[in-house]
Amino acid sequence: MKKIFLLALIIFFAIPVEAAEEDLPFEPMVFTLSADENSILALIRIKADGAVCFMAMDRNIEPVGLVPYTRKTYDFYLNDSPLIAVMGFPQQQRGQVDDDLGEWDEGFHIVPFRVNFDVQGGRVVCRKPFASAHGLKPSHYYGTIKNTDHARLIEILMTLMPQLHQVAENQNISLP
Repeated sequence: MKKIFLLALIIFFAIPVEAAEEDLPFEPMVFTLSADENSILALIRIKADGAVCFMAMDRNIEPVGLVPYTRKTYDFYLNDSPLIAVMGFPQQQRGQVDDDLGEWDEGFHIVPFRVNFDVQGGRVVCRKPFASAHGLKPSHYYGTIKNTDHARLIEILMTLMPQLHQVAENQNISLP
């Protein structure tokens, strides 16, 4: 699994071979590519603390998005709308649109989001705009995510989740 994931990083995201050969701070558990091969949704385990996260990436944008794994998030599309979660953006620079949303921990921007969606023919269709707010556990989602990179990574998480389920099932990966 790790070799295939590294190959995808090298080929699809132009990651230098030297960087891919270095020991990653996480272990890929399962991943899937979008049909156009521009996006990846992976479930990873962080080596330092064992935390499990979803990682959304798009070859056309720089940040990656990390969402803590919960069964509720993993199965969101099997239930009623909306999806409420938080996405972290490591190595994010201040001074961008959406700086006032969520919270900052040094260069790590954590943004709560609320997205309504429909499931049509097994595909998740997100209803935009995506809502957000200040803080990590807002009582109301009064703001809108305006950063197009953030919105794209949330959309990858949501639209590729059914495929991630299928890949995990095909590889007999059971998740709590």
